[in-house]
Amino acid sequence: MYKLLFYDIENDKARTKLAKKAEELGLVRLQYSVFLGNGNQVYWSKVYEQVKKIGEKFDLAKDSCCLLIVEEKYIKGMTIVGKKSIMNNFVIDDPTWIIL
Repeated sequence: MYKLLFYDIENDKARTKLAKKAEELGLVRLQYSVFLGNGNQVYWSKVYEQVKKIGEKFDLAKDSCCLLIVEEKYIKGMTIVGKKSIMNNFVIDDPTWIIL
């Protein structure tokens, strides 16, 4: 199951901690505040628990972090403008690439 983790966090310390934890958990950074991962429900439960723990430092009036399930067909059909290397850690049969 693919999921996107994306966030908007003002607190530098919490934002950095979340990004480092996402990378430690094997998520791939697509953009500065967007990560993509693939795993089973047990894996995503672990990710959620880590996000929730870090989220205790969030300013709930300003900060947010979302986990969104994305079906594989949408990942495979994703168009990327720019460097395609961001998807090197995923097995995708026939993605659409626009490389500048």
